[in-house]
Amino acid sequence: GTGEAVAGGVSWREDAKRTDVKRGAFSAEEKAALVEAANSYAAAHELSTTDWSWLRNVSSVGHKKAFKDICAVLPHRTRTSARACLLRVLADGNYKGRFSPDEDTVLRALVERLGTKWTAIGEEMGRMGDVCADRWKIIGRDNVVKGRWREAEVELLKTAVKEYMDTRVQEEAAAAAAGAEGAAPPRTGRGRGDGRQTLDDIDWGVIAERVDTRDEFQCRKKWYSTVAPSMVDRGDWGHGDDRRLLRALLHCGVDNEWDITWGSLVPGRSEAQSKRRWLLMQKQVPNARNMEFFDRVDFLVDKFAPSLRNAGGGGGSGGGGRSGGGGGGGTAQP
Repeated sequence: GTGEAVAGGVSWREDAKRTDVKRGAFSAEEKAALVEAANSYAAAHELSTTDWSWLRNVSSVGHKKAFKDICAVLPHRTRTSARACLLRVLADGNYKGRFSPDEDTVLRALVERLGTKWTAIGEEMGRMGDVCADRWKIIGRDNVVKGRWREAEVELLKTAVKEYMDTRVQEEAAAAAAGAEGAAPPRTGRGRGDGRQTLDDIDWGVIAERVDTRDEFQCRKKWYSTVAPSMVDRGDWGHGDDRRLLRALLHCGVDNEWDITWGSLVPGRSEAQSKRRWLLMQKQVPNARNMEFFDRVDFLVDKFAPSLRNAGGGGGSGGGGRSGGGGGGGTAQP
């Protein structure tokens, strides 16, 4: 694909701006490929394959370009997201389960002493620094409550999300007016540097600060489970569009979703709308993150629109040809 042609020859900043990449959770196969590449690099340069501390400090050990070489094994991912995934997989303290009450007490003491130096805190706790940071988002605010949401909290959540989205639209428009082609994401929130996203690219940490009495995980779950208007209700998606999307994907003739021209799949629907609907559809697929793209498509077609396999031709112009056809109907509502 296009990613393979450009991934190795651009700067980290340019690589992070690429649009021809896969987003979301890494599959087991991708993780295994990264680990194998890291082991090969270590063996070639006589570095440890049991103590990976050198990988977290590549500049200090004279291997500044290590991640550029290792991450090249996944050209369809940005280097930044591949690096974050690899460090998580190899980290000694990555899979230690839930924080115990004693660990929460230690974490509070370390934050009081070290502030938000998460790398140092992680080293002292024997956990990943960003795992400690995520835990602190939950226990670090004494006013966070559990249980049923009050009506006032729901209204605060709605207002916070609306203002966040409005601000983002304004910033994107300002960037476009300034001629910022391929501009970086707007500064609506803190964002993530490793490519992790949730549907609408909302920074739930920012939303939680506005709601005040709920953490970011509670806000995200509440929004998508009961509060957010569906794409159909909002007018972003119509009855029959699910079937049209599945028909187009069945015919697209590609093996990877990042090679698809999403804006051409469903007449009258934008790239962003089609991609968002695809993300929502995958919630219906068990273990989707470890399935190949075409296997996910096949699962959804078999479950929601099996008649597409018996109809001829059709679909959008996203690519070549598998098999299918179709008309109206629908699959999953967010």
